[in-house]
Order: sequence, then C-alpha cells, then structure tokens
Amino acid sequence: MTLPRRVLAGRVVMVTRRCSQRQLLLRPDPVVEQVVTYCLALAAERFGVEVFCVVVLGNHFHMGCVDPRQELPRFMELFDSLVARALNAHRRRRENFWSPDRYSAVTLGDADAVLERLVYMICNPVAAGLVKAPEQWPGLITVPGDLGRRDLVARRPGFFFRQPAKPDEVGGERRARRGASRRVLPDEVRLRLARPPGFDELSEDGLRELVASRVAERVAELVAARRGRFLGRAAVLRQRPDGTPGSSEPGFGLNPRVACRDRWRRAELLQDLADFWRDHREASIRFRAGERGVLFPAGTYGYRVLFGVRCRPSSAAA
Repeated sequence: MTLPRRVLAGRVVMVTRRCSQRQLLLRPDPVVEQVVTYCLALAAERFGVEVFCVVVLGNHFHMGCVDPRQELPRFMELFDSLVARALNAHRRRRENFWSPDRYSAVTLGDADAVLERLVYMICNPVAAGLVKAPEQWPGLITVPGDLGRRDLVARRPGFFFRQPAKPDEVGGERRARRGASRRVLPDEVRLRLARPPGFDELSEDGLRELVASRVAERVAELVAARRGRFLGRAAVLRQRPDGTPGSSEPGFGLNPRVACRDRWRRAELLQDLADFWRDHREASIRFRAGERGVLFPAGTYGYRVLFGVRCRPSSAAA
C-alpha cells in the first residue's frame, strides 16, 4: 500500500512526472508546447495553483509551484489527463502516456531549497547533455529572466478539445444549447509565472540576478564536465516521440519528499511527515471500524475528499 499523500495549504513544491517507458512523448514541437501551455494555464486557473517555474523535457517535466487551496492533486489530475489524452489523440496512440508511478511532489522547506531546485530545473536540459545553455532548449522552459513576469499564452488547440458549436451549422444551434450547461473552454488562456516564494529581502530584479548567477555557475560546471559534448538543438528536434534516451536510468534511487538546506528544519519537516503517516494510519483504522467522528491529521486529502472526514488545523511547523 502506498503512503498517503499529505496536502497542505500554501505548501511550496517541486513536481516531477515522467512519460511511460521513458519515451520522448513530450519532445518539443509547436503542438506539444501549445497543448502543455494550454492545459497548464487552464488547470492553474481552475484550482488556484501558482506556478513559478516549468521545464518540459522530452520524457518528463519539472514544475515549481505553490498550492494555496490544497488542490494540488486535482490540479495534477486535470493537467496530466488533458495532456495525455490530447497528445495521444494527436499522435494516434492508445497506450499509457505517463509512467504508472505517481507524480513526485518534493516539499521545499526554505528559500535555499527553492533556489537550489530552481537552478536544478532550469539547468536540466544542460545536465541531460541536450543543449549547452538553458536558453537554447527548443521546448517550454523558464529561464531566470522569466521569473515573476513572463506570461504563458496559448490558443485552444484545434483538435481533441471541444470546439464551440456555430448556430449556422446543421445541428449547431442544438449542440450550442446542449453545451451551454457544460464548462466552456476558453479560446485563449494566459498564465503569469508567479514570483518564487521567499527572498522577501530581494527586489524582483535582484531575485532574477541571483538566480541567473547561480544558473551561470552551474552551467559552466556542467559544460566543463561534459567537455562540450551535447546533442544540440537540431538533433533534439529530430528525435522520434516513441524513442528513448540513449543513457540508462539508474534504478532504486532515493525518492525524496522534503528538500531543505537547514538540517534542523529538514529534520523537523521529516518528523512532522512521519507523525502524519502514523496519525493517518491510526485514524483510518478507527474510521474503517465505524468511528465516523474520528479526527484526521492536518493535510489529509483522500479521506477528506471522498468521505468528508474532519481534519485538525495545520500547525506552524507544517
């Protein structure tokens, strides 16, 4: 049995999701960028998730975001579902799009962890040996100059997504009335990238300069380590969507749930998470035994959404 996912209001996370069998199903091209941007902006607007960084590589994506309304699972469900079904329809695929593993959501416990993961996400195409600089990546990527001020804009794709009925078409008036009660998808969506949380002492430009300097340092290290050997933008665009990277993926690695540079704060967050799992297990046992008034720990998601259980308020340490 998988451990219950804890969902707290205001949590800062780095989300990662991988494609099935490491296939390059997100290989950058105009259709992929349009679909991903449209679905991301649509899901973020619907569930109030604040996205401050997004990097989409050929077989996975990373996203930095804040979840003010405890809606991250529903946000991810909508985003993943729409992207998978739309791109499968575009490529006439019927197989799973995403890896069967759940998406990873690493809690970023302090500003240092946010900065570290920002640099990691932005430098990911370089670390993977694809391009020599983040700006050369041909797909959707957040670079330091985008932080807190870039608008991601996309028109509704002309396939898969329901198009509005035109009254002058045969049967169009009837379809328009039937669709009036359904949620109408907008013709265009716009998502302003949020300012990364923390760093209150820095101005907008100061924050972007800090991230840019750290990214430049990391890129220099990666380029030196690879001795200038990179696949290159043109070769990335020639890759087949059903292909896989040439390198093998290490197995049985760590699956971090918390990132924090302050070791005492990290220990506090890990202990708080362990306490949550223990309290959740005890409450679920009592609930299944018929005790409907049992109080679940703060951050309980599944039982709260499915059964409407009561939860304790969040503590400051969470």
